[in-house]
Amino acid sequence: MTRIEAEKTDILNLIIAGYNYVAFFSDYDIPASTDFLDSGNKNEIGRVALTNKDVTNDLFTADYTLLTTDCNCPTTTVATYAGNTTTLFKVASSTNLKVNDRIQVGSNNDRKIIAKDAVNHYITVDAPLTAIPANGTTVKVKISQRAILRGGTGTAYSGKLAEIERFILYKSDTVSKKGSVSLKI
Repeated sequence: MTRIEAEKTDILNLIIAGYNYVAFFSDYDIPASTDFLDSGNKNEIGRVALTNKDVTNDLFTADYTLLTTDCNCPTTTVATYAGNTTTLFKVASSTNLKVNDRIQVGSNNDRKIIAKDAVNHYITVDAPLTAIPANGTTVKVKISQRAILRGGTGTAYSGKLAEIERFILYKSDTVSKKGSVSLKI
């Protein structure tokens, strides 16, 4: 192996060593190159370690596994309130909901939370639902983005975003899921 080939191998090994986690976020908006990682900018649902990391032909690839205990999306239900409308409604608990979260109300109403009253547990969504949600209707937060992180630890909001993409998934504690990510370097 020539010195240049050895240097390239060393650099690729540093890259492989630097990308350790994939993180999942509930932010409704399309990811942007200006996104950064902090609790005021992103709503991190969770993260898991990358496995089977490799670089071939300038493409970093890795696998991950979401176990039933990883990255579970919060859920709540619509609560009785005479003022419920197709854009503003009361939920049993808004504690785990954040402005800009992607939520699913009922079976197929994906919406963005644009306002939240944490005291009264009212949420406002960006577009009208097909109907006023009935008491007990399930409200699920959904994963909307996933990112490869450089550096960081298993702690939320640590590391730097290396690559972020739209990735929509509802993940509950009854679901295990395998996946893979890639990054052109």
